[in-house]
Amino acid sequence: MPNKFSGAFRRPTNNTSSIPLGAGNFAPVSLELIGNNLDVRYIPYDKLRVDGANTYSRDPEYIHDLAESIEDIGLQQPLVVVKASDDVYDILAGQCRYLAIKEMIDNGKDTYMNVPCHEVDLDGIKLDISNDLKKEYIIASTNAVREKTDSDRLLDVEKLGKVYAALKREEKKAVGRQRDFIAQATGMAPRTVQNLMTVNKLPEALKEAVTENQVPVNAAVKLAQLPEEQQKEIEEAITTQQLDLTAENLDAYKETGDISELKKSEKQVQDDSQLTSENSENEEDTVVILKLEEVDDLEAVNDNVEALVESLKYGVEVSIDVKDKLDAVITKLLKLSDKANRIVDNALMKRKR
Repeated sequence: MPNKFSGAFRRPTNNTSSIPLGAGNFAPVSLELIGNNLDVRYIPYDKLRVDGANTYSRDPEYIHDLAESIEDIGLQQPLVVVKASDDVYDILAGQCRYLAIKEMIDNGKDTYMNVPCHEVDLDGIKLDISNDLKKEYIIASTNAVREKTDSDRLLDVEKLGKVYAALKREEKKAVGRQRDFIAQATGMAPRTVQNLMTVNKLPEALKEAVTENQVPVNAAVKLAQLPEEQQKEIEEAITTQQLDLTAENLDAYKETGDISELKKSEKQVQDDSQLTSENSENEEDTVVILKLEEVDDLEAVNDNVEALVESLKYGVEVSIDVKDKLDAVITKLLKLSDKANRIVDNALMKRKR
């Protein structure tokens, strides 16, 4: 059911003529809510810092790939920042881009000593909540387009749960269901949000197992539905025993109450040990001679790229939205091709040793 905030979470419409440069940063956050002052301004790199509330996971390899991509094709989306009381700007969206720029600067590349940013005015956000919660809301919403781990998504649900609770306390009118509020703000499916809300109720030790990818989310939902005494038993066992916390095993444990239902089999333990040993010894794979025709679809990818270049050679009229989507695809393609080249380069270096 629509409520007074429903319009605040719509994605931008197809009418792109009135959308300022870089407004895609804010999807699906409403431009009406955050204001239309999205002009790009350049802020000195040393005046920027990651906001303490922005605790998303950071993959060093991804940061490195992003740095190479920015160096090659430029920064495609400005950072989203808010000015702090100490005259420094806190980054609410774009910490990976910021860290990639840091890597570039550390390597002597000074292209982005001044970084393109959107500055958000917290006082201009017409919600009756604290500025800290407004920042939490912006962080969870404006980062909706990035690839996220289960840990990141759990963090979004937790942040927006606080925002929802505050709105429900302060606002006189109904704000709708919490699940729908979070789904609209993040672009996640309502069912996914509901599952993550359930997982967020777990004791910290068990929730940590989810964020560290020891337990998949579908199994964590089953875990959260267990009686409290069974959750405590698993919480104690997980630190001393090797458990296989799958949804199927948790169903069996719920039925029988026997903790042995969750223990890894002897073969699983042996397989884990062997994998750890192989990784630590850095054993080489079976050697094959790799030729162009043996790499599935590589030539097809090359043909597609050549066709795209030919199509764009004389210019094609498109909306800003289409251009942004194409830029994002090209950036991802460049990153993947760089990764493929590094795989081959690393293999060549290994053979030379």
